[in-house]
This record gives sequence, C-alpha cells and structure tokens, in this order.
Amino acid sequence: MNCIHSLLSHLNLLYSDSHFEFHKTLIIVSEFHAANKKVLLLNRS
Repeated sequence: MNCIHSLLSHLNLLYSDSHFEFHKTLIIVSEFHAANKKVLLLNRS
C-alpha cells in the first residue's frame, strides 16, 4: 500500500500543472489495481 501511495505522490508531482491528466492517470492506476485483484482471485481458485 505504501508503494502505491508513493507512486501516486510521484504522479501527482508530474501532473501538478494539469489536474485532468492526474485524474485520468489515477483512474488508470485504480483500474489496473482492480484487474490485478481479479487475476489473483482467479489464480487462487
């Protein structure tokens, strides 16, 4: 979780001049995280 937090902080610095770009990146990151969870659940069963 700390890793994700530092990643988001880094992205926030990159996109501090453009809130929309940051928001878009945040959505991509959260979608990737959700997809990752699904893969882990599928592998477990």
